[in-house]
Amino acid sequence: MSRRKGLSHEEKRQKIMELFYEKKDFFQLKELEKIGPKEKGVISQAIKDVVQSLVDDGMVDTEKIGTSVYFWAFPSKAINIRKRKLDDMKSKFQEVDKKAKISVIKVEQAKVGREENVARTEALASLKELQETQNKLQLEIQKYRDSDPEVLAQIKENTQEEPASNMVRLKVRCRCIVVVVVVAQIFVVLWFFSQPLDPPQQFLQRLSSEGGQSILHLKDQPAYYYYASFGKELCVREGTVVDESSETHCVCHTGWLGRRCGIPALLQSSPWIHDPEMINSLQLRRRVKRVILLLPLSHEFDIFEANVNGLRDLVDVFIIGERKLNSKASHPLLKKLKNGWLGDHQDKFIYVPARESYLMNSSHIQGIVHDGLRLLSDIRPDDLLILTSGEEIIARDVLVFLKLFQGYPLPIRCQFKHYIYGFFWRVENNRNGTNIPQICILSVKFFANAFQYQMSELQDGNISKESRDFLNTKDQPVQEWTIPEVGWKCHLCISAQNMFEKFINLPQGLRPKWFLDSPSSMLPFIQRLVKFGQDENLNPVGSANLPRKDTLPPFMWQNHDRFSYLMVNPYETMSIHNII
Repeated sequence: MSRRKGLSHEEKRQKIMELFYEKKDFFQLKELEKIGPKEKGVISQAIKDVVQSLVDDGMVDTEKIGTSVYFWAFPSKAINIRKRKLDDMKSKFQEVDKKAKISVIKVEQAKVGREENVARTEALASLKELQETQNKLQLEIQKYRDSDPEVLAQIKENTQEEPASNMVRLKVRCRCIVVVVVVAQIFVVLWFFSQPLDPPQQFLQRLSSEGGQSILHLKDQPAYYYYASFGKELCVREGTVVDESSETHCVCHTGWLGRRCGIPALLQSSPWIHDPEMINSLQLRRRVKRVILLLPLSHEFDIFEANVNGLRDLVDVFIIGERKLNSKASHPLLKKLKNGWLGDHQDKFIYVPARESYLMNSSHIQGIVHDGLRLLSDIRPDDLLILTSGEEIIARDVLVFLKLFQGYPLPIRCQFKHYIYGFFWRVENNRNGTNIPQICILSVKFFANAFQYQMSELQDGNISKESRDFLNTKDQPVQEWTIPEVGWKCHLCISAQNMFEKFINLPQGLRPKWFLDSPSSMLPFIQRLVKFGQDENLNPVGSANLPRKDTLPPFMWQNHDRFSYLMVNPYETMSIHNII
């Protein structure tokens, strides 16, 4: 009896697509692995690869909801895709056929009067012979050009001018040359000083201006950079598959929703997004919002670099306050900036130096708000403020939505995916109150009227009825809501050496109880904390986490080797003996 031949990869794809079309339902991978062998004869071990290939080709849709991943495909989508492709091919065929017919007509018209006959052939041969003769004679004339009487007479006439007149002309020409050179030098100098400075030079010039750091002017960004236009239809470029979209339909990337593909899927858990009245008032802006990001920073340089590179084209100004944890601490951030760190982005930086009166955390953030906003001009009421820390990275998808749309409610609380020491230790939500959402996104108008620019009032979160009534409009409703997983918070995600320097610069009352001033004993102890996943209070942090592309900030994933100490526990394979 002959052995049964297995299905090819393409046949398996067809079988799985038939399964989706017949069931017309949503499936998890483990459900497909059970149903596939029974109903379609596709072995369970091959289901995962087959489904992934269908997802990559856009034939099957997928979405992560909570901790589960669902897959689905409906016949209507395949029909629409084939219909669009068929319509495109028909239009291309008609265009090519039209061009071919026009070309045939032009060829026939060109043949008129050029029919092959004996007289025409003889005339062409005679023309060719005469052209060859002409070329030979021209070459012969060139040999005797130096003896041509007309050329000799012209030379003699040119050399008989008076020497005095030659000297006058020479002096005039010299003076003209001097004038031209001087004027050219003046224009070069004017051009040089009119050229815009490089971003690092602009930043240093603002820092060193007379009377303190000079003002940075907010500018509007062109809207076409963020939108893809199809006739009268606008789609959000970030969330749109541009090659498949048309005037009648925006085709969304995975993870994006809405008619214009501008709503990140992670916002689906927000109650207001399911309110028909609110969702109808949600509109794309013709003039995109300007975004101002404020944050304190001490040693979290790598986290900040990932934030800047990921949001460079969405954030208009980064207001950075260097944290001075005690009166004797140095200013490493200012030194790095002056040495050209992140030089391509410094045209968007405002540096706020720490004052001794800002040693406490709340006072320091208040100082960044107070001193930073004073260094900005042309601020508008609808400009968006994002208040974060140096340990936090905002997800790009969220910021695209907030920048391009109007009509969503404010203020917004932010809940981050919380990690410690690196992205290999995931901290459980709300463990000891470490991940309680705080108000972090609001407009300038909202901050001024509801909280009077005071961080203490914002942290309390109490909004008076008068402020609510004043601020609540159709374009800007007042309703607190939380964005889950708005980004990443990586606490103490710095090297062991920098962790020691951070702790030693803390006031005595804020240091961990176990901390000593001795690097020789503290560095091994800090390494033990990182190895076994204990926080600075010696509590277990949660579960170990294996970083993946979909769980990491994109810039860090793209530069995996550089940030390897944040991806893999650097002390995981090191023995206790070697650490101590």
